[in-house]
Amino acid sequence: MEHHGGDADEASAKRVLKRKVKNPRTNLFEWVKYRCHVGDGFFLCEKFSPDTETASLRVLLANILSVHPKAASRFEITHATPNGHISTEFMAPTTQHCALWVRTLKEAIAEAVQVNSTTTSCSVPPTTQQEQPPLQQKLPPLESQQINTPHALLSSAQSAINCQSSNAVSTDNFKISSGTFQPPTGRPDLASEEISTHLRAKEHCPPVLALRPPSASTLSPTPVSNEPNPVTIPSRHSTPPAVSQLTASEHEAEEQLGILVRVESVLKQLELENKLCLERETQLRQELANMQDSMRLMEMERQELLTQLRDVTTEREEWKAVARRKQSEMTQVRDDLQIARDEIRLLTNEQLRLHHRNKDLAVHVQRLDTLVYGKF
Repeated sequence: MEHHGGDADEASAKRVLKRKVKNPRTNLFEWVKYRCHVGDGFFLCEKFSPDTETASLRVLLANILSVHPKAASRFEITHATPNGHISTEFMAPTTQHCALWVRTLKEAIAEAVQVNSTTTSCSVPPTTQQEQPPLQQKLPPLESQQINTPHALLSSAQSAINCQSSNAVSTDNFKISSGTFQPPTGRPDLASEEISTHLRAKEHCPPVLALRPPSASTLSPTPVSNEPNPVTIPSRHSTPPAVSQLTASEHEAEEQLGILVRVESVLKQLELENKLCLERETQLRQELANMQDSMRLMEMERQELLTQLRDVTTEREEWKAVARRKQSEMTQVRDDLQIARDEIRLLTNEQLRLHHRNKDLAVHVQRLDTLVYGKF
Protein backbone atom coordinates (compact mmCIF):
# COMPACT_ATOMS: atom_id res chain seq x y z
CA MET A 1 0.00 0.00 0.00
CA GLU A 2 2.81 2.38 0.82
CA HIS A 3 4.46 1.56 -2.50
CA HIS A 4 1.27 2.34 -4.45
CA GLY A 5 0.82 5.59 -2.49
CA GLY A 6 4.39 6.64 -3.34
CA ASP A 7 3.78 5.93 -7.06
CA ALA A 8 0.58 8.02 -6.99
CA ASP A 9 2.40 10.91 -5.30
CA GLU A 10 5.21 10.69 -7.86
CA ALA A 11 2.73 10.65 -10.79
CA SER A 12 0.88 13.62 -9.30
CA ALA A 13 4.18 15.47 -8.86
CA LYS A 14 5.06 14.80 -12.51
CA ARG A 15 1.81 16.46 -13.62
CA VAL A 16 2.41 19.62 -11.59
CA LEU A 17 4.07 22.46 -13.52
CA LYS A 18 4.58 26.10 -12.69
CA ARG A 19 3.41 28.57 -15.33
CA LYS A 20 4.82 32.07 -15.69
CA VAL A 21 1.85 34.48 -15.60
CA LYS A 22 1.42 38.21 -14.99
CA ASN A 23 -0.41 39.26 -11.84
CA PRO A 24 -3.11 41.79 -12.86
CA ARG A 25 -2.90 43.61 -9.53
CA THR A 26 0.87 44.01 -9.21
CA ASN A 27 1.62 43.86 -12.98
CA LEU A 28 4.53 41.55 -12.18
CA PHE A 29 5.34 38.04 -13.41
CA GLU A 30 5.03 35.18 -10.95
CA TRP A 31 5.08 31.37 -11.02
CA VAL A 32 1.66 29.72 -10.49
CA LYS A 33 1.15 25.97 -10.02
CA TYR A 34 -0.95 24.11 -12.62
CA ARG A 35 -1.97 20.49 -13.04
CA CYS A 36 -1.08 19.67 -16.66
CA HIS A 37 -1.71 16.68 -18.92
CA VAL A 38 -1.89 15.81 -22.63
CA GLY A 39 -4.97 14.10 -24.06
CA ASP A 40 -7.66 14.20 -26.78
CA GLY A 41 -5.44 16.37 -28.99
CA PHE A 42 -5.12 19.13 -26.35
CA PHE A 43 -2.52 20.31 -23.86
CA LEU A 44 -4.56 21.14 -20.72
CA CYS A 45 -3.36 23.17 -17.75
CA GLU A 46 -5.89 23.30 -14.90
CA LYS A 47 -5.64 25.57 -11.88
CA PHE A 48 -4.00 23.90 -8.89
CA SER A 49 -6.11 25.85 -6.39
CA PRO A 50 -9.57 27.32 -7.18
CA ASP A 51 -8.88 30.59 -5.36
CA THR A 52 -6.21 31.74 -7.83
CA GLU A 53 -7.05 34.64 -10.13
CA THR A 54 -5.43 33.12 -13.25
CA ALA A 55 -7.44 31.16 -15.82
CA SER A 56 -6.85 27.62 -17.05
CA LEU A 57 -4.98 26.99 -20.32
CA ARG A 58 -6.27 24.79 -23.16
CA VAL A 59 -4.09 24.59 -26.29
CA LEU A 60 -4.72 22.47 -29.38
CA LEU A 61 -1.66 20.30 -30.04
CA ALA A 62 -1.84 20.98 -33.78
CA ASN A 63 -1.52 24.74 -33.09
CA ILE A 64 1.72 24.40 -31.09
CA LEU A 65 4.51 25.79 -33.27
CA SER A 66 7.56 24.93 -31.16
CA VAL A 67 8.65 23.46 -27.84
CA HIS A 68 12.19 24.27 -26.73
CA PRO A 69 13.87 23.86 -23.34
CA LYS A 70 15.47 26.74 -21.48
CA ALA A 71 17.91 27.08 -18.60
CA ALA A 72 17.55 24.85 -15.51
CA SER A 73 14.18 23.04 -15.45
CA ARG A 74 12.23 25.51 -17.60
CA PHE A 75 10.79 25.12 -21.12
CA GLU A 76 8.70 27.31 -23.41
CA ILE A 77 5.93 26.51 -25.90
CA THR A 78 4.84 28.77 -28.76
CA HIS A 79 1.30 28.20 -30.05
CA ALA A 80 -0.72 29.92 -32.74
CA THR A 81 -3.74 32.12 -32.01
CA PRO A 82 -6.13 34.09 -34.27
CA ASN A 83 -4.08 37.23 -33.47
CA GLY A 84 -0.63 35.71 -34.05
CA HIS A 85 1.35 33.48 -31.72
CA ILE A 86 1.87 33.42 -27.93
CA SER A 87 4.81 32.05 -25.96
CA THR A 88 4.16 30.49 -22.55
CA GLU A 89 6.93 29.49 -20.14
CA PHE A 90 6.70 26.55 -17.72
CA MET A 91 8.96 25.28 -14.94
CA ALA A 92 9.16 21.62 -13.93
CA PRO A 93 10.24 20.34 -10.47
CA THR A 94 13.52 18.92 -11.85
CA THR A 95 15.49 18.86 -15.09
CA GLN A 96 14.46 15.23 -15.64
CA HIS A 97 10.78 16.20 -15.44
CA CYS A 98 11.46 19.08 -17.86
CA ALA A 99 13.11 16.76 -20.43
CA LEU A 100 10.24 14.26 -20.04
CA TRP A 101 7.62 16.98 -20.64
CA VAL A 102 9.47 18.31 -23.71
CA ARG A 103 9.75 14.82 -25.20
CA THR A 104 6.09 14.01 -24.43
CA LEU A 105 4.84 17.25 -25.99
CA LYS A 106 6.93 16.79 -29.14
CA GLU A 107 5.67 13.22 -29.62
CA ALA A 108 2.04 14.30 -29.03
CA ILE A 109 2.42 17.21 -31.50
CA ALA A 110 3.88 14.87 -34.14
CA GLU A 111 0.97 12.43 -33.69
CA ALA A 112 -1.59 15.26 -33.88
CA VAL A 113 0.01 16.62 -37.06
CA GLN A 114 0.03 13.14 -38.60
CA VAL A 115 -3.66 12.64 -37.72
CA ASN A 116 -4.56 16.04 -39.22
CA SER A 117 -2.67 15.30 -42.46
CA THR A 118 -4.43 11.90 -42.68
CA THR A 119 -7.93 13.34 -42.11
CA THR A 120 -7.43 16.12 -44.69
CA SER A 121 -6.49 13.66 -47.50
CA CYS A 122 -9.19 13.02 -50.12
CA SER A 123 -11.33 9.86 -49.88
CA VAL A 124 -13.50 8.40 -52.70
CA PRO A 125 -17.13 9.59 -52.23
CA PRO A 126 -20.24 7.45 -53.00
CA THR A 127 -22.05 7.55 -56.35
CA THR A 128 -24.82 9.76 -55.05
CA GLN A 129 -23.66 13.29 -54.40
CA GLN A 130 -23.91 14.27 -50.75
CA GLU A 131 -23.26 17.64 -49.23
CA GLN A 132 -19.82 17.62 -47.60
CA PRO A 133 -18.44 20.14 -45.12
CA PRO A 134 -16.52 22.95 -46.82
CA LEU A 135 -12.75 22.77 -46.84
CA GLN A 136 -12.55 26.09 -45.06
CA GLN A 137 -13.88 24.44 -41.88
CA LYS A 138 -11.29 21.64 -42.08
CA LEU A 139 -8.29 23.86 -42.53
CA PRO A 140 -7.05 26.15 -39.73
CA PRO A 141 -6.82 29.89 -40.43
CA LEU A 142 -3.90 31.07 -42.55
CA GLU A 143 -2.70 33.33 -39.72
CA SER A 144 -2.28 30.39 -37.34
CA GLN A 145 -0.69 27.86 -39.77
CA GLN A 146 1.69 25.49 -38.11
CA ILE A 147 5.11 24.71 -39.49
CA ASN A 148 4.20 21.51 -41.40
CA THR A 149 0.82 22.74 -42.74
CA PRO A 150 2.05 23.56 -46.32
CA HIS A 151 3.22 19.96 -46.84
CA ALA A 152 -0.05 18.51 -45.54
CA LEU A 153 -2.05 20.95 -47.70
CA LEU A 154 -0.04 20.07 -50.82
CA SER A 155 -0.35 16.31 -50.19
CA SER A 156 -4.13 16.63 -49.77
CA ALA A 157 -4.34 18.61 -53.03
CA GLN A 158 -2.28 16.02 -54.92
CA SER A 159 -4.50 13.24 -53.52
CA ALA A 160 -7.57 15.14 -54.76
CA ILE A 161 -5.99 15.52 -58.23
CA ASN A 162 -5.14 11.81 -58.39
CA CYS A 163 -8.66 10.94 -57.23
CA GLN A 164 -10.20 13.07 -59.97
CA SER A 165 -7.84 12.05 -62.77
CA SER A 166 -8.36 8.31 -62.03
CA ASN A 167 -12.06 8.56 -62.99
CA ALA A 168 -11.43 8.32 -66.74
CA VAL A 169 -14.47 7.44 -68.92
CA SER A 170 -14.20 4.86 -71.72
CA THR A 171 -17.15 4.55 -74.17
CA ASP A 172 -17.67 3.12 -77.68
CA ASN A 173 -17.77 6.49 -79.44
CA PHE A 174 -14.91 8.41 -77.74
CA LYS A 175 -11.68 7.93 -75.77
CA ILE A 176 -9.85 10.34 -73.44
CA SER A 177 -6.10 9.73 -73.20
CA SER A 178 -4.18 11.13 -70.25
CA GLY A 179 -1.56 13.77 -71.07
CA THR A 180 1.37 15.20 -69.14
CA PHE A 181 0.13 17.48 -66.36
CA GLN A 182 1.95 20.73 -65.72
CA PRO A 183 0.83 23.29 -63.20
CA PRO A 184 0.19 26.78 -64.60
CA THR A 185 3.08 29.13 -64.31
CA GLY A 186 3.44 32.88 -64.55
CA ARG A 187 0.35 33.49 -62.43
CA PRO A 188 0.28 36.55 -60.12
CA ASP A 189 0.57 36.20 -56.36
CA LEU A 190 -2.32 34.73 -54.45
CA ALA A 191 -5.07 37.19 -53.50
CA SER A 192 -7.85 36.83 -51.02
CA GLU A 193 -10.44 36.25 -53.80
CA GLU A 194 -8.44 33.29 -55.17
CA ILE A 195 -8.19 31.72 -51.72
CA SER A 196 -11.95 31.97 -51.17
CA THR A 197 -12.61 30.57 -54.70
CA HIS A 198 -10.25 27.67 -54.01
CA LEU A 199 -11.93 26.88 -50.70
CA ARG A 200 -15.40 26.95 -52.26
CA ALA A 201 -14.27 24.72 -55.15
CA LYS A 202 -13.00 22.03 -52.76
CA GLU A 203 -16.41 21.53 -51.12
CA HIS A 204 -17.41 18.56 -53.30
CA CYS A 205 -15.39 15.69 -54.77
CA PRO A 206 -16.33 14.45 -58.28
CA PRO A 207 -18.71 11.47 -58.44
CA VAL A 208 -17.36 7.98 -59.14
CA LEU A 209 -17.96 6.91 -62.74
CA ALA A 210 -18.13 3.31 -63.94
CA LEU A 211 -14.95 2.26 -65.75
CA ARG A 212 -15.00 -0.18 -68.63
CA PRO A 213 -12.23 -2.77 -69.02
CA PRO A 214 -9.57 -1.84 -71.57
CA SER A 215 -10.07 -3.22 -75.05
CA ALA A 216 -7.48 -4.92 -77.21
CA SER A 217 -6.95 -1.77 -79.23
CA THR A 218 -6.20 0.13 -76.05
CA LEU A 219 -3.62 -2.45 -74.91
CA SER A 220 -1.84 -2.61 -78.28
CA PRO A 221 1.63 -0.97 -78.25
CA THR A 222 1.82 2.42 -79.87
CA PRO A 223 4.95 4.20 -81.11
CA VAL A 224 6.39 6.77 -78.76
CA SER A 225 6.37 10.31 -80.12
CA ASN A 226 7.14 13.72 -78.70
CA GLU A 227 3.74 15.07 -79.73
CA PRO A 228 1.00 15.16 -77.09
CA ASN A 229 -1.54 12.37 -77.14
CA PRO A 230 -4.58 13.35 -79.23
CA VAL A 231 -7.96 13.59 -77.60
CA THR A 232 -10.79 12.13 -79.65
CA ILE A 233 -13.77 14.43 -79.22
CA PRO A 234 -17.14 12.86 -80.01
CA SER A 235 -19.99 14.63 -81.72
CA ARG A 236 -22.08 17.13 -79.86
CA HIS A 237 -25.13 14.90 -79.89
CA SER A 238 -23.27 11.85 -78.54
CA THR A 239 -21.26 13.56 -75.70
CA PRO A 240 -22.56 12.46 -72.29
CA PRO A 241 -22.76 15.11 -69.54
CA ALA A 242 -20.26 13.20 -67.32
CA VAL A 243 -17.40 13.83 -69.79
CA SER A 244 -17.84 17.60 -69.80
CA GLN A 245 -18.15 17.57 -66.02
CA LEU A 246 -14.94 15.51 -65.68
CA THR A 247 -13.03 17.75 -68.10
CA ALA A 248 -14.15 20.86 -66.23
CA SER A 249 -13.17 19.25 -62.94
CA GLU A 250 -9.70 18.42 -64.34
CA HIS A 251 -9.16 22.02 -65.44
CA GLU A 252 -10.44 23.19 -62.09
CA ALA A 253 -8.06 20.76 -60.36
CA GLU A 254 -5.15 22.15 -62.39
CA GLU A 255 -6.05 25.68 -61.35
CA GLN A 256 -6.40 24.56 -57.73
CA LEU A 257 -2.98 22.90 -57.83
CA GLY A 258 -1.45 26.09 -59.19
CA ILE A 259 -3.15 28.05 -56.43
CA LEU A 260 -1.90 25.58 -53.82
CA VAL A 261 1.66 25.85 -55.17
CA ARG A 262 1.52 29.60 -54.71
CA VAL A 263 -0.08 29.12 -51.27
CA GLU A 264 2.80 26.82 -50.34
CA SER A 265 5.37 29.39 -51.50
CA VAL A 266 3.62 32.12 -49.50
CA LEU A 267 3.41 29.87 -46.43
CA LYS A 268 7.08 28.92 -46.78
CA GLN A 269 7.94 32.61 -46.88
CA LEU A 270 5.77 33.20 -43.81
CA GLU A 271 7.44 30.23 -42.11
CA LEU A 272 10.87 31.72 -42.88
CA GLU A 273 9.76 35.11 -41.57
CA ASN A 274 8.35 33.43 -38.46
CA LYS A 275 11.65 31.61 -37.93
CA LEU A 276 13.57 34.86 -38.32
CA CYS A 277 11.20 36.58 -35.90
CA LEU A 278 11.67 33.77 -33.37
CA GLU A 279 15.46 34.02 -33.73
CA ARG A 280 15.24 37.79 -33.32
CA GLU A 281 13.01 37.31 -30.27
CA THR A 282 15.52 34.86 -28.78
CA GLN A 283 18.34 37.32 -29.43
CA LEU A 284 16.36 40.16 -27.85
CA ARG A 285 15.54 37.96 -24.85
CA GLN A 286 19.26 37.19 -24.47
CA GLU A 287 20.12 40.88 -24.71
CA LEU A 288 17.37 41.66 -22.19
CA ALA A 289 18.76 39.02 -19.82
CA ASN A 290 22.26 40.48 -20.22
CA MET A 291 20.94 43.99 -19.57
CA GLN A 292 19.07 42.74 -16.50
CA ASP A 293 22.28 41.14 -15.23
CA SER A 294 24.15 44.41 -15.84
CA MET A 295 21.43 46.34 -14.03
CA ARG A 296 21.62 43.87 -11.16
CA LEU A 297 25.40 44.34 -10.92
CA MET A 298 25.00 48.12 -11.10
CA GLU A 299 22.37 47.95 -8.35
CA MET A 300 24.75 45.92 -6.17
CA GLU A 301 27.54 48.45 -6.81
CA ARG A 302 25.15 51.28 -5.98
CA GLN A 303 24.17 49.60 -2.72
CA GLU A 304 27.85 49.13 -1.87
CA LEU A 305 28.60 52.77 -2.66
CA LEU A 306 25.64 53.84 -0.52
CA THR A 307 27.00 51.76 2.36
CA GLN A 308 30.43 53.35 1.97
CA LEU A 309 28.81 56.78 1.81
CA ARG A 310 26.94 56.10 5.04
CA ASP A 311 30.17 54.97 6.70
CA VAL A 312 32.01 58.10 5.50
CA THR A 313 29.12 60.30 6.66
CA THR A 314 29.19 58.67 10.11
CA GLU A 315 32.96 59.14 10.34
CA ARG A 316 32.63 62.77 9.27
CA GLU A 317 30.04 63.39 11.98
CA GLU A 318 32.36 61.82 14.52
CA TRP A 319 35.23 64.06 13.41
CA LYS A 320 32.94 67.08 13.59
CA ALA A 321 32.04 66.17 17.18
CA VAL A 322 35.76 65.81 18.05
CA ALA A 323 36.48 69.17 16.41
CA ARG A 324 33.69 70.82 18.41
CA ARG A 325 35.09 69.35 21.63
CA LYS A 326 38.58 70.58 20.76
CA GLN A 327 37.18 73.99 19.91
CA SER A 328 35.44 74.22 23.26
CA GLU A 329 38.63 73.08 25.02
CA MET A 330 40.66 75.68 23.15
CA THR A 331 38.16 78.38 24.12
CA GLN A 332 38.43 77.27 27.76
CA VAL A 333 42.24 77.41 27.56
CA ARG A 334 42.07 80.91 26.12
CA ASP A 335 39.82 82.02 28.96
CA ASP A 336 42.20 80.48 31.50
CA LEU A 337 45.14 82.19 29.80
CA GLN A 338 43.37 85.55 29.92
CA ILE A 339 42.63 85.07 33.61
CA ALA A 340 46.28 84.17 34.23
CA ARG A 341 47.43 87.30 32.40
CA ASP A 342 45.10 89.43 34.49
CA GLU A 343 46.45 87.86 37.67
CA ILE A 344 50.05 88.44 36.51
CA ARG A 345 49.27 92.09 35.84
CA LEU A 346 47.74 92.49 39.28
CA LEU A 347 50.71 90.81 40.90
CA THR A 348 53.08 93.09 38.98
CA ASN A 349 51.21 96.18 40.14
CA GLU A 350 51.24 94.92 43.71
CA GLN A 351 54.96 94.27 43.47
CA LEU A 352 55.60 97.82 42.23
CA ARG A 353 53.48 99.25 45.03
CA LEU A 354 55.42 97.27 47.60
CA HIS A 355 58.67 98.35 46.03
CA HIS A 356 57.72 102.04 46.32
CA ARG A 357 56.60 101.51 49.85
CA ASN A 358 59.95 99.93 50.73
CA LYS A 359 61.68 102.95 49.28
CA ASP A 360 59.56 105.30 51.41
CA LEU A 361 60.28 103.23 54.52
CA ALA A 362 64.00 103.28 53.79
CA VAL A 363 63.90 107.10 53.53
CA HIS A 364 62.06 107.39 56.84
CA VAL A 365 64.54 105.02 58.51
CA GLN A 366 67.47 107.04 57.23
CA ARG A 367 65.87 110.26 58.43
CA LEU A 368 65.27 108.79 61.84
CA ASP A 369 68.85 107.61 62.02
CA THR A 370 70.08 111.04 61.16
CA LEU A 371 67.96 112.61 63.83
CA VAL A 372 68.97 110.07 66.47
CA TYR A 373 72.65 109.88 65.78
CA GLY A 374 72.91 113.58 65.02
CA LYS A 375 72.28 114.56 68.67
CA PHE A 376 74.89 112.27 69.98
